[in-house]
Amino acid sequence: MNLDKKEFMLIADSTNGLALVEVSSKVAGIASMTIKSQILTNVIESIEFDKLAEKWEVNAQELLAKMENADESEYKQLWKQIEEFWIKNDQSNREKL
Repeated sequence: MNLDKKEFMLIADSTNGLALVEVSSKVAGIASMTIKSQILTNVIESIEFDKLAEKWEVNAQELLAKMENADESEYKQLWKQIEEFWIKNDQSNREKL
């Protein structure tokens, strides 16, 4: 997807606490949502309601264009990167001083 650091941070911030549901899930109403649609919808709402583009100094239109043009496999890779980011930065994983 070729995101810069601030764009990635906006997406990671937006998806903090987001639980994704795999397409194969049997949960009614959610089964048809792809990883892409779940992340993209969350980011759009975060930009609009939480003003994350301003917070991270990101051009929202450019970011959303990149995201809309990405395919499902790119989103699966992005989700792995987000999970790795949160694992690395999880304060509960650090030893207390």
